[in-house]
Amino acid sequence: MKKILFIYLLTMVFITAYAQESSSKRLGFGIYGGIQLPDDVNLDTGPWFGAFVNFPTGLGWSLQLEYNLWKSNENGADKTVTLSEFPLLVAHKWDIDNVYIQLLFGPGIANVSSENSIYGENSDFSLSFDVALKVGLVITKNADGFIQLRKQLTGSPNFGGGLPAYSSWLVGLGIQYSLN
Repeated sequence: MKKILFIYLLTMVFITAYAQESSSKRLGFGIYGGIQLPDDVNLDTGPWFGAFVNFPTGLGWSLQLEYNLWKSNENGADKTVTLSEFPLLVAHKWDIDNVYIQLLFGPGIANVSSENSIYGENSDFSLSFDVALKVGLVITKNADGFIQLRKQLTGSPNFGGGLPAYSSWLVGLGIQYSLN
């Protein structure tokens, strides 16, 4: 019963906030790319790409559904680790003239796969948690560009089996387009 009440109250907060602020009711979507810097010394730096849809809820808050992918080799060898993730992030945005700062955080589901790796050749679904900071610049009424710094934590849900946990810093550039 407490869970149902909590979900109901959280939904009402977002609906009320959305109804009070009409100027930021603009659905946004975008892409980003950059590099991932793994904490694991066995993995090399590799590319990182992603796409997202941003659902504003009002008063600077929004929900952001993403898909991102990074790939890394093990110390320059032909051994590859790939992570694809679907995080659902809660975001808050602070506007300062044509510049903004946005903080994002939330859980996700990731698929980690390895080929010819010291971790074996397998694939495993994992839970993940992301925390990100964006600094953006408004380019036009509907478009803005941003720099993003993100900490991504991914671990196996079966704790003790499957692939190991991964922790990476992700740094990238992106662009967002907002619908009228």
